[in-house]
Amino acid sequence: MIRPLRNLSLSFVGLLVIVWTSACSENAQFPVDEALTNASRQSKESAVSDAPISGPPEDESLPSDSTPVLEQPLDLPETPSESVSQENLADPITTSDLETGSESSPLTAEQLDQVPVSIRPYVKELAALGVLAIANEPFVPNAPISRRLFARWLIETHNLFFADQTSQQLRLASPNEEPIFTDVQSDNPQFPYIQTLAQTGIVSSPLAGDGTATRFMPDKPLTRETLLKWKVPLDRQAGIGPATLTQIQQTWGFQDATQIQPQAYGALVADYENAEHSNVRRSFGFTTLFQPEKIVTQAEAAAALWSFGLQAQAVTAEQVLQNSDPSEPLQSQ
Repeated sequence: MIRPLRNLSLSFVGLLVIVWTSACSENAQFPVDEALTNASRQSKESAVSDAPISGPPEDESLPSDSTPVLEQPLDLPETPSESVSQENLADPITTSDLETGSESSPLTAEQLDQVPVSIRPYVKELAALGVLAIANEPFVPNAPISRRLFARWLIETHNLFFADQTSQQLRLASPNEEPIFTDVQSDNPQFPYIQTLAQTGIVSSPLAGDGTATRFMPDKPLTRETLLKWKVPLDRQAGIGPATLTQIQQTWGFQDATQIQPQAYGALVADYENAEHSNVRRSFGFTTLFQPEKIVTQAEAAAALWSFGLQAQAVTAEQVLQNSDPSEPLQSQ
């Protein structure tokens, strides 16, 4: 009886030991887990505090009290149309624009591209003076120039070049005068210029004793021969003396010299003597054929008007631009 009781006691004691051991092991685990959790939290907080301050994550927004404020607002135009007006684009060209290297020009890029490279500088400078800008007469570089349009260009450019020398200027005819040519009446916009050419003896007319020259033919294209006959007298500021075919052949050496009208001999010889300011050389370049009846283009006519006068005394469009008041718009009279 005693042995079974002893065995039962031993079994009960063993059970108590097992229960106590299990309880101890569970209680010991709780502090360990808590310690590990606390250590991990402290490590993360330390990393955040040591990291450099940066902006909020992309999916977060700044609080209202931390919105950045610019010290000076940027002066930006709301739209391009408000910052640049059409009036500003249409401001006239002045000498200050050209002297500072501005590429501004009354001619468009398309017009300049059509001008032969060799005469482009002449045309560009003459255009800056405004003499090529005529209402209802657009400048088309390679188009023929009419006699009436060249008459106006010729007189306006000449008088502009000698604006401070009234004794050398051409006096414009009055619209109230009796027309000299039957095909150019006083209501023609170019009447004052064409009438002036006749009154000064630059073109043939009944006033100069040529009873057959009663018509000016204003819309007829200008020819090379006619350009020389009108332009050279203004270069010399004097009449043109007679010359011979032999002189043309000895100076210019044109192969087609016999096709030139005798009335143009004197102008051609005088133009040859003008050396680097020769109209033939400047407008047409080197040539052994003058082609007197060849039609002149607007670009070639403009190149001829780039200079007036004889050699060292010649006045050029470049000089007029340089001597003009930078504050004043460049335009013809």
